[in-house]
Amino acid sequence: MTRKADIQVAGRKGRSGEASLAGHYFRYLHANLLIALAGFITFPFMTRELTRHEYGIFGYYETLILIVTAVFKFGFQESIQRFFPEICRDRPVAERSRFYTSFLFVPCALSLIVSIVLIVILYILH
Repeated sequence: MTRKADIQVAGRKGRSGEASLAGHYFRYLHANLLIALAGFITFPFMTRELTRHEYGIFGYYETLILIVTAVFKFGFQESIQRFFPEICRDRPVAERSRFYTSFLFVPCALSLIVSIVLIVILYILH
């Protein structure tokens, strides 16, 4: 006899109730395919509408953003994966909500600050 939790397709849950490797793989596969599709669609537009000089500047800023993103991530995602089970296990809802708030607020605040600084620098330099 199979239980409903054993057959879930969307969550790809196994008998132990945990998501299987295939479930995680397909979840991330869809997101990566959408990102690749967005680049595939916008690339012809960018090459047609921008001059060589503008496209070079665009590539420069794109590289700068990738480097700044890598530097400012500070291993935040890895720390969440490492400390989530310890922090949220057997904790009251208020403490878990504080953890979720900082998990969402810190990256958004850092992104906003870096964006404002870059916009001000670009405005001054231009």
